[in-house]
Amino acid sequence: MGGPVRNKERVLNYITRRQEKIYLENEKILEDFGVTAEEIAETFQIARPNVSSLLNDLVREGILIKVSTRPVYYFLRSMIEQGLGIDMPHKLRSLNRDAFLDAISKRKPANKNDEDSIFKNLIGYDGSLKTQVEQLKAAVLYPPYGLHSLIIGPSGSGKSFMVELMYNFSRKIGRHEKMNVFNCADYYNNPQLLMSYLFGHAKGAYTGAESDRPGLVELSDRGILFLDEVHRLPPEGQEMLFLLIDKGEYYRLGDPIVRKANLMIVAATTEDPNSVLLKTFIRRIPMIVRIPPLEERPLKEKLDIIKELVFEEARRVKSEIVIFPETLKGLLCHRYDGNVGELKSTLQMMCAKAFARNFYSGRKEILIDVGVLPDYIRSEIVKLRANHGIELTERIEEPLIISSEGDDTQQAARYDLYDLVLEKIKALEKQGLSRDDIEVNIAQFIDEYFRTVTGRFKKLSLQEFEKIVSRDIIKFTMEMIKIAESELGMTYSENFVYTVALHFQSLLERMKRGNTVVNLRLNEIKEKYKKEYNVAKKILSHFKVQFGMDVPEDEAGFITVFLTSDLQKKANPCVGIIVIAHGDSAASSMARVANKLLGIDRIKAFDMPLNMTIDEALGGVTEIVRETDEGKGVLLLIDMGSLRNFGEIITRLTGIKTATVDRVNTPLILECARKSYFLHYDLDSIVEAVTDVETKKTVRAEKPIIITVCSTGEGTAEKLKKFLENKFQQLKNYEILPFNLFDLKEENKNFKDILSTKRVVCIIGAIDPGVKSIPFIPLEVILKNPDTIINIIENNEISIKARRSTSVAEKNGANALNEEIIKILEEFLTYINPIKMARAYSFFVRELEDEMKSQLKEDVSVKLGVHLGCAVERIITNNYIIFPEKETFIKQNARKYQVFRHCLQVIEKSFNVSFNDDEICYCIEVLNKLGPAS
Repeated sequence: MGGPVRNKERVLNYITRRQEKIYLENEKILEDFGVTAEEIAETFQIARPNVSSLLNDLVREGILIKVSTRPVYYFLRSMIEQGLGIDMPHKLRSLNRDAFLDAISKRKPANKNDEDSIFKNLIGYDGSLKTQVEQLKAAVLYPPYGLHSLIIGPSGSGKSFMVELMYNFSRKIGRHEKMNVFNCADYYNNPQLLMSYLFGHAKGAYTGAESDRPGLVELSDRGILFLDEVHRLPPEGQEMLFLLIDKGEYYRLGDPIVRKANLMIVAATTEDPNSVLLKTFIRRIPMIVRIPPLEERPLKEKLDIIKELVFEEARRVKSEIVIFPETLKGLLCHRYDGNVGELKSTLQMMCAKAFARNFYSGRKEILIDVGVLPDYIRSEIVKLRANHGIELTERIEEPLIISSEGDDTQQAARYDLYDLVLEKIKALEKQGLSRDDIEVNIAQFIDEYFRTVTGRFKKLSLQEFEKIVSRDIIKFTMEMIKIAESELGMTYSENFVYTVALHFQSLLERMKRGNTVVNLRLNEIKEKYKKEYNVAKKILSHFKVQFGMDVPEDEAGFITVFLTSDLQKKANPCVGIIVIAHGDSAASSMARVANKLLGIDRIKAFDMPLNMTIDEALGGVTEIVRETDEGKGVLLLIDMGSLRNFGEIITRLTGIKTATVDRVNTPLILECARKSYFLHYDLDSIVEAVTDVETKKTVRAEKPIIITVCSTGEGTAEKLKKFLENKFQQLKNYEILPFNLFDLKEENKNFKDILSTKRVVCIIGAIDPGVKSIPFIPLEVILKNPDTIINIIENNEISIKARRSTSVAEKNGANALNEEIIKILEEFLTYINPIKMARAYSFFVRELEDEMKSQLKEDVSVKLGVHLGCAVERIITNNYIIFPEKETFIKQNARKYQVFRHCLQVIEKSFNVSFNDDEICYCIEVLNKLGPAS
């Protein structure tokens, strides 16, 4: 069947793969890259004599070179010739060890200029980035597979571009032929998914894992793995990499087999690594490269960067671009907080505006003059910043002309913004607008487009903002805005605070240097905005007192422009309304209908797909709350009680007042919107009015109520509800309502409404919420004796004798307890094996009792076991929970926290999961509520 021929092909392919990345500088080149007959025999299960015969045939054919030593090593002739830079005589079949190593040491040197040409395209290669380039090259060259590296630099400084150049350099010299990129921000809150993507998983590792799958580590073997935004990697994720970094070993998720990978890890972060990364992780990274911000680089390099970026635009629009001297000076002297990324967006915006202007003029070249500069740069042109130096800018007397001609082999697709501009112009022409009106519209369109593009550079926390603007300026700005709001009846946004503070910082620096700016529109501003202008003058008088400087009247005109800008909010602020619902478009659909019926566009929506985690939803809703708030608070209309805690958490995070109403529907949205946007009710009044309506609706309900309860949200309580409905047909005339444990308090409005309008028969759950007016039935009582429920509905009364609490040690071993836990978990778990959970839990209990030096009561142990089983399933299915006031709770229960953190390791290892602090807090809460151990 042609076996020998087939074997020869397989062996030759194997050797080719083994030696495709041969590194001749490796001191152990024979051992690391040479192939032996024994290795081939073991790999392909071929008899040793047959292997020797096969390899010698390949030597005689001139395909392999044999190194005569013990053992004998075989190399591909083509690989050696390529590495040595020579053509070996065809008759040369073998070399002894010394001759082989001597040939390698005298090999033809690589063309260094050819290798360095990759970095020579980098502006600053032999200037401000010279050290960084040498570091990256050294990291790539270090034997055998390169040094793990961490690249640090602010957003937009070019970290990813540097990594790309490093990889191209490595590929050029034959070190690494592949690179995989992993953005840690995508999975920062999901260690389980993170582990699967990085390390792969085995079939059956979790629900949906239908086959073995390699991870990025395996795919990056003998290559580079780039971990972008590594500061978003949680501690658990960093710890996962320790074994890989230390020993080159790793495990697939759900697979006990130790695997090996030889790769170079390159990570990048915008943050201080000592603040966001584990020190044990940092110590494992030998090469740390710091990329400077654009502001710290020489002005000459900044000019070269502008030329390069404008050249890209010239190629896209296939036109010559001319930048006038004053415009170029303004671009050079402006400070770009977003570094090269923000500079690129600014240039694109200017080119787009000039491109649109050319549509009517018919001019071939695109003229970049002061008119297309952003206002904040235009105001800096009159006097240049002293800290930039003026030598270079003084020599800029002629326009900078960038031709579109050049090497088009890497020309990008035409930038779609230009097409958008042309389409917008044509659409406005069809509407019959004049040329002047069209130009105004296009300018606004481009401004709005780039406001979204550059917005990512402006979203700073107050702490981060203090690195740019002094605390005194921020405090002064906030005080002045309060004056403006009081005088003008306006409410200004947080972004407005940042914008004005930056202006005051610039004003203070300019006044210290004696630089003034002439406001050419001062008379027009005075006439058009008299009230705002008077407020601006008042603000400047405070500025003089605060900072001891006289400020010319021109500045009052600039401040007036701020006060009348589109950053301000509406003069009559209203309560914001956000609809939040599970599903891909449920919230959006209801909000869209309500907006259309009312003729407004103010009701916001947040759709929560079923695969979205609670943490992701909370982050998204928080962002919308910030954008929606006009100073009067925000009303959250939700579809499930599991989202009820969002308002409290968001208020704590942002300081924005919120209120929550569940059971959302379109009529309710319309009623809330009418009261907010048309009748101008405050937040409390809206809530009171609509909840009264809801209460009146529920009064008509005649079915008695059974409440199911869980301490970690309504998910498990919902499962208990379904269990009761499926198990007991007699409950069809009862309404079963799932609740969170913490909501079952007499003062909770929703619960209070139910108590006042409906007959609540009992509460069923694992933990007694302590509601004195309603009987509580433990879940295990129902599971052991289903007739309990029948007695309740038939007799309309509950008579449950208190069971004797016995310690685990008093039971007949752990079997009885485990069987009880298994029986309960079988009703509630979908994705994990209850038997495996009970087995892991028994070890956990043993550890916990040893640490606590006391034994758990039987009912406590059962309930804690059920709770932990549900917790493991939540983690596996990414259904994370949030514990309110987590940090305070941990401090109050510091000892128990440490004990649980330690004891839970046995369950974590059994299921390859990691309990977060929220889950641990709920475990402690369960133990606290159930009472002390015996």
